[in-house]
Amino acid sequence: MLTTAWVLAALTVLVTAASLWNYKVWWVRMFDLPRGQVILLGVLAIVFFISDGAISSATGWAIAFTTMAIGLQARKVFPYTFLAPVMARKGSPRDPQRRVSLLVANVLGTNRDARRLLKLIEQHDPDLILTLESDAWWEQALSSVQRTRPHAIKIPLDNLYGMHCFSRLPLHDTVVRYLIEEDVPSIRTSIQLPSGDRITFHGLHPRPPAPGENATAIERDAELLIVAREIEKDPGTVIVAGDLNDVAWSTTSDLFRRTSGLLDPRRGRGFFNTFHAKVPFFRWPLDHIFHSADLALMRLERLPAFGSDHYPMFIELEYAPARNNGEEDETPSAEDEGEVDERIEEGREKG
Repeated sequence: MLTTAWVLAALTVLVTAASLWNYKVWWVRMFDLPRGQVILLGVLAIVFFISDGAISSATGWAIAFTTMAIGLQARKVFPYTFLAPVMARKGSPRDPQRRVSLLVANVLGTNRDARRLLKLIEQHDPDLILTLESDAWWEQALSSVQRTRPHAIKIPLDNLYGMHCFSRLPLHDTVVRYLIEEDVPSIRTSIQLPSGDRITFHGLHPRPPAPGENATAIERDAELLIVAREIEKDPGTVIVAGDLNDVAWSTTSDLFRRTSGLLDPRRGRGFFNTFHAKVPFFRWPLDHIFHSADLALMRLERLPAFGSDHYPMFIELEYAPARNNGEEDETPSAEDEGEVDERIEEGREKG
């Protein structure tokens, strides 16, 4: 047991130290992901040390460093626990003409079971559906969705970065953009509510820092921060959704949120882990939905698995600018603004 305790303590301390390293290569950035799992390993290490009996000087130092590591990890994930204050307050439905619902699903390009996703769509009846990794096969498989959602944006690609958006609400000023990489699209469009109010919608799926993908996080970070900077300059009513290939508590996600001024409805409500749907211990929140403070949160839910390696997310919002729907708890500092500019420029040069 003592050997196991030492191994777990070493892993906890080393992974935590690596996550503090501001280096963008994929194998360093991967340590942003498993913070909850690292906390669990650290707690087990301390329990095993104490259970072993007498605490020596060496084990005392091991417990101290492990405790520090747990504290650093907990500080990152605490805002996404039920103990933290909510950022987006739950609203009461008042005007169905100002309401919009959205289902976001990374379908997994190799997944060929559309039936279960169609069943979820039928059950939850979202106004908008955003699919990621959807190719020509998925476009055909989801053709029935267009009968009730005739406004469509179709980007069928075979490189796992295809994207489709189906809406029963009119879409205006739609632009398909390749912000950093020429084979990684994003969507910007304007959703017209039945009331006539409009919401700017961004659908994103940047390429991650990972083996077989990008060697660094430079491209991903730049794409996210370009959108954040656009929203900062022209705030309006906004929803940003997609598989951002980054966890909610990462430095980049925090910088995106502060710069854009958008609310993260998960804060104070839970992790809403969406990946990996088939590996219970290794799960983290990669699929995100952010929204502006003039939208009141009606409902937020992680939906059941449907054969993909991601769970889908569902959100319902109501345009309510006169209500107190929540507010961003931080504003970007001058240092943040400089870092955003630097990362965007670095990404454009590399992309």
